[in-house]
Amino acid sequence: MGAVENRISQFLADQISLDAVEVGFNFFLTHRADLNKANQENAAAEFINILEKETPALLDTTVKYYVAQVGLLNSQRKITLLLNYLLEAVNKHVVTARLACDSVLSCENLNYENPALWNPAFKLIRQVVGGVDYKGVREIMKNCIEKAQNLPADLDLSIRPQVAALTSVLEYIFDRNAALLPGYFIVNEILKSYPETSSWPHWTLVPLVAKFLDSFRPAAAIVSCTNLPRLIPIVEYMGRANVMSSWKLEPTSLKFLLKGITTYDRILPYNKDLVKPQPHFLRYLLTQMYSKDLINHVLSLKKPTKEVPTPGICFPLQRQLVISLLELMRMAEQEVQQAALLNDLFMNQATDLIFFVLYQYISFPTIITELSEGIQAEGLSKGRDKLMWVLLQFISGSIQKNPFSDFMGVLKLYRMYDETEPLPVPDIQETTKEYLETAARAPCSLEPVSPTFLVPLLCNTFSTTTDLFQFINAHISMFEMYLGVDVSAGLPIQPLAMQILDSLSVHSKMSLLHHIVTHILKLAGAKSVTCISPGMVETYTRLLVYSELESLGIKGFMSQLLPKVFGLQAWSFLYTLLEIFSYRVHHVQAHYRLNLLTSLHSMSNHAPNQAQLNLMLESSALRLDIKYIAALYLTCASTERSNSKPVYPLHGESEELNRMVILTLARTIHIGGLESNGSSWLREVVGGIMQSTPHSWPSHTQKYFPQPLIELMNEYPSMKEQSAQLKKNVDEDWSYWNSLSGDTDKINHFTQQGVTPTFLCLIWKMIFESEDSTGIAPVAYKVLERIGAKQLTAHLRTFCDYLVIEFSKSAGGGHVTKSIDATNAMIWKHNIITLDSLLKPNEFRLRVNEFCRAMNPDHHLQQDWHEKHMEFHNKFPEKFSPDSPDSPDIEAKRTPSLPIYYGNVCLRFIPVFDVVVHRFIELVPVQKSLETMFGHLGCLYKFHDKPITYLYNTLHYYEISLRSRPLLRRLIVSLIDQALKDVRPTNWAFTPDICESYITMENIDESWTPGTDYFYNIVGRMVGAVDSTVLVFPHMDWRFNEFPNEGTHGMYVTCVELMVLPIEPHIVGEKLVDVIMQNQSHIPVEKLPDWINAVGILLSNLPHVYWIGLHNRIEQMLRSDLLTNWSSDLTPTQVFDFNSAQSLNTNTSLPHLLAVVHSTWHHAGFNQLCGILELVKDRLIPIITTEEQMLYLLHMVGPFLQRLHTDRFMRVLFDLTIQLYEVILRVDNSVHHLKYMDAVCDLLYHIKYQFTGDSVKADAERILKQLRPALQLRLRFIAQVPIKTE
Repeated sequence: MGAVENRISQFLADQISLDAVEVGFNFFLTHRADLNKANQENAAAEFINILEKETPALLDTTVKYYVAQVGLLNSQRKITLLLNYLLEAVNKHVVTARLACDSVLSCENLNYENPALWNPAFKLIRQVVGGVDYKGVREIMKNCIEKAQNLPADLDLSIRPQVAALTSVLEYIFDRNAALLPGYFIVNEILKSYPETSSWPHWTLVPLVAKFLDSFRPAAAIVSCTNLPRLIPIVEYMGRANVMSSWKLEPTSLKFLLKGITTYDRILPYNKDLVKPQPHFLRYLLTQMYSKDLINHVLSLKKPTKEVPTPGICFPLQRQLVISLLELMRMAEQEVQQAALLNDLFMNQATDLIFFVLYQYISFPTIITELSEGIQAEGLSKGRDKLMWVLLQFISGSIQKNPFSDFMGVLKLYRMYDETEPLPVPDIQETTKEYLETAARAPCSLEPVSPTFLVPLLCNTFSTTTDLFQFINAHISMFEMYLGVDVSAGLPIQPLAMQILDSLSVHSKMSLLHHIVTHILKLAGAKSVTCISPGMVETYTRLLVYSELESLGIKGFMSQLLPKVFGLQAWSFLYTLLEIFSYRVHHVQAHYRLNLLTSLHSMSNHAPNQAQLNLMLESSALRLDIKYIAALYLTCASTERSNSKPVYPLHGESEELNRMVILTLARTIHIGGLESNGSSWLREVVGGIMQSTPHSWPSHTQKYFPQPLIELMNEYPSMKEQSAQLKKNVDEDWSYWNSLSGDTDKINHFTQQGVTPTFLCLIWKMIFESEDSTGIAPVAYKVLERIGAKQLTAHLRTFCDYLVIEFSKSAGGGHVTKSIDATNAMIWKHNIITLDSLLKPNEFRLRVNEFCRAMNPDHHLQQDWHEKHMEFHNKFPEKFSPDSPDSPDIEAKRTPSLPIYYGNVCLRFIPVFDVVVHRFIELVPVQKSLETMFGHLGCLYKFHDKPITYLYNTLHYYEISLRSRPLLRRLIVSLIDQALKDVRPTNWAFTPDICESYITMENIDESWTPGTDYFYNIVGRMVGAVDSTVLVFPHMDWRFNEFPNEGTHGMYVTCVELMVLPIEPHIVGEKLVDVIMQNQSHIPVEKLPDWINAVGILLSNLPHVYWIGLHNRIEQMLRSDLLTNWSSDLTPTQVFDFNSAQSLNTNTSLPHLLAVVHSTWHHAGFNQLCGILELVKDRLIPIITTEEQMLYLLHMVGPFLQRLHTDRFMRVLFDLTIQLYEVILRVDNSVHHLKYMDAVCDLLYHIKYQFTGDSVKADAERILKQLRPALQLRLRFIAQVPIKTE
């Protein structure tokens, strides 16, 4: 024992022995109160003297030893006296209050069964805890909670004093007026301990804990998103929902994730709807086609890797898949859904089942067991055939790879087949096995006119028996046919019909797919002159749409087939594969397309100098640039925030393609609201492009660029060649050409590196100056051949600039006419350049008109598409190399074309046409020319693979320009709608109201304006589109559609329709809000959240100018008497609560508008969400003067602070937080009495400890100095400021 312990022990011994003497001589002593007090004071002084002699390092040990020794005593009176000495030491500032409390709470003998120590100990803590800093109080509170957990559930009278002592400490700590620590810490500790610990809170503490939690419910309501459990996203392949953190669920409980892996029930006492599991949300995703990637994102599921080959079973996902299948069985039982819709839903579930079992997220035997139990319990049977087909999809491909016991449970499902009579079978004398084997060897037909489905039956039966499966392969790989100049291909022409392929099991389709890929590689490896049969190619493209075949299908196409064919240098087969991808592949995941874009840049650098192949490579890259940079930008913007480096190069050596990248980036950033995202990645892309192909943009184009892109482009000034210098270069080269007498000299000079790319200009001058447009010197063709297709792009760019100069020489007359004739001769007579790069009329119009007349874009519904396409090519043959003037026929035969299956000049021109239209929109003076061009070529949009997306992008990006030109805006929409009229069912996109009166080519009602019913109906249609159990549009095969499902289709067509309405955008926004605010009686109460979700989806995907309507309604509400002159007996928290509005019989406009705002902002893009700051600062704060107005604003903004933090928009978050402090100061100066200051203070602590930390401390201190004392006291842990006196 050390000296310290000795002194403490001696002191305690003296006190105890003195007490023993007094007890022994009690009857002989005269008790004097003053003497007792003096003795206690002397003892306390002696104890303090002992402590003062100790060094600070030993003081902690000394005090704890003292308390431990006191705890060994049995006399409560003596323990109280000795602990009072410690209290005196605290009062004399010899011992800190924190040390005294910690010493008492850490005493081993401190338990409720030792009341002699327990009661005085907690009395001491109660007396000194006010002098502990808030961090220490938090630890003391945690220790008190731990002690409370040990209290017995059954209390007898002897334990009541101990409970009272502990309760008194907690009551003091919980007291908001005492403000010992932020109440936010208290509520966190309460929620972290419950419900895992069943002994907390002890029933005696329930009133205290419940009261404190209830006091935090207003703060929790402020940061709660209204109707969050009823908000559901649009499922796109790579949409906003795929990168938003606010849709995520905790994978083991299906609860909403609030922050990281923390659920709502661990932070604040949120509404029970927010803290409970959300299985319905996952089931909604399971019913949506192409939702697997979004499900992976929502549940944070990781695909198996070499490092983690088995991700583990996700039991909630497994259970919800079973429930989804049971719901489909119930729907089949009720027979209320359309058969086509029910088939789609079952087919989608089959895909989900295969995908999730393949990646080992679910267990197939468990699925079957739970499914059979549910079916038997409810007696479901009408959907049995569809269900068995779903299960067959997985079983067919896995039964050989897994133990048979995994499939035994399927036999239980045969209970659904409970007929007393056997099902009819063919009248045969042999066994079923013998019959099937005989039929398999017999001749069969796959004609789609009247299929018997015997072939699919045989394939599904014998797909694992290779010797019996070969007949179907032979059907699509035999004979030959003509495909172009010196090109032949195998027969048959017609592919397998979709109804046949849909009838094949997954294993059968995979076997067929494997056969086709093997056949292609065999022909490519042998450099066969016979190309793939059109029937096989088209069958292959149809198989690629089955997402359950992804690994062998599109993944194999991208990662194996395409690279292998390129490596074999089988250029004709590579050309075919690129055609497949450009014209036949639908709904491919973004990362596959982005990998292909990278590969195309590499292929362009290593492919031969063949004009047709280079044109295809460029065309493929162009289509990828236009469609999928948006997905890439979303991906890279999100990975950049997670410090992950994107690895997708977007730029190459082609200036045209690089320009397309810039234009697509501009639209993507603008439409997606991504101005604040991915700045470093954007800088890297733009820098790479400008270094590779320096160029500049005209002011009329650049003015539409988003500001970040403008700033980056300005960092790379590029001097555009002046017209005079270009004309001088052409004239000098023309003179030099004429001065050279030898062909060799001409070839060597004009093909050398570094020469000015003016040769196409020289050819044009040859034709222009000849009398009959035939004046091209033979040596010019040799020069063109030496230049090659890749380098000819630079010459073409110069030629286009030169044509502008020539056409500007006069406003008309002979010079312009002769210039047009010369240009036409280059395109159509000599095949020097292709029309894909130039826009010229007559010859091309003939081709467009014939193509639109003869062809149909729904290739998957046709068996003779290839034959019609070849008829078009025969009528309008395409040549990809210049015709030699000596013998054009012989020359053409010497350079055979690559096989053409799908492409032609009309289809290749469509992406170019898209760009041309946008350039014309930017130039207001040429609007008439744009209208004329639409009239001539508009029917091409019949074959546009994404017409509605193109309309949406155009109307969104050029909204400001088109707002002042409503006739042009209507023309664009009307033209595309009319082009698709003959190939789409009635009401496939736009509502009858607008089709009949406004976007029509005849009988236009110029006075038409949409009324209230119009907006009610269009929002109602959107509600139905999101619901996968109903059809609001005509049934469509989404596998071949522009969009992956009806919800996505409904969103885009509705947004396009709203953007073309002949009314101001802010009025459209107001009308959408009014659908909820003014039509409550027409919308069932239980459906109202779905309608609010639909309004949020639409508003969040419209240009920001439409949001002004929502902002107007917010401002009107803040100015209304409801908030400026509060008259309700209810609290704002109660009135603002959406779920309580109906039952409380209050004015519902406040919670309903709040719900619309939350829905819109929850669905919003990144930059749109950042716009909250501008709205609050500029429009809302200046009008707020009452406490109720302030609380309404806080309820609007509060739920989205979390998303700003999670998505790392910290500057916006900090500035918005400062504005919230400002509005609190504004109200504090305007209101005499604050009724809800606790809720406001709780919110500020929540913001500090969850989001901002000390980042806004300086501004907080500045504002806190100006607040009233009561607020300063409550907020003293946010910023240390002198508290004013009242």
